[in-house]
Amino acid sequence: MSGGRLRQERFGIKHRYMTVTLGVDPGFSSETFYDHVLHKDAQRVTERFQAAKDHGVVVEQGTASINDILSHLYQEGPVILLTNAHLLVCVKCVRGAMPQLRSCFPCTPPYQGHYVLLVGFDMKNSHIYYRNPSFGNRICTISFSKLDKARRSYGTDEDIIFIYNYHPCECISPN
Repeated sequence: MSGGRLRQERFGIKHRYMTVTLGVDPGFSSETFYDHVLHKDAQRVTERFQAAKDHGVVVEQGTASINDILSHLYQEGPVILLTNAHLLVCVKCVRGAMPQLRSCFPCTPPYQGHYVLLVGFDMKNSHIYYRNPSFGNRICTISFSKLDKARRSYGTDEDIIFIYNYHPCECISPN
């Protein structure tokens, strides 16, 4: 849990935060992305969860389905989502044979947590539109299934923030 969540509360942004793990998953101790910082990070995360509670920020333990995400985008507004950056593949940004080349290698790249902002979807093509802060001012597109894999990747805890009282998305074919 980062300071950003407390800022959302401070600035009056109505939201709902959901995670599968309230705290740090002890299983992370065997993961390379946490092996040197787990103890320090666990303490920081625990303090953040407590600070959120002290400030009236509700944190739900649970998971959201892709349909929950689509429904929220259509009816309420954007969604902030923790993903594994190595699994984000924008169908509009893909150039050449690099994605096919990556699929030939048997090794999986390590986890790298990365937040993206979901802003819309296309039901007909099963795509979600998102803003990736690493790519500046453009909207990326990913399939529902690839987004689901990136957001459920071990290490994300399926962290998700639903933003309310915002303009709903401009979706293509919402049914």
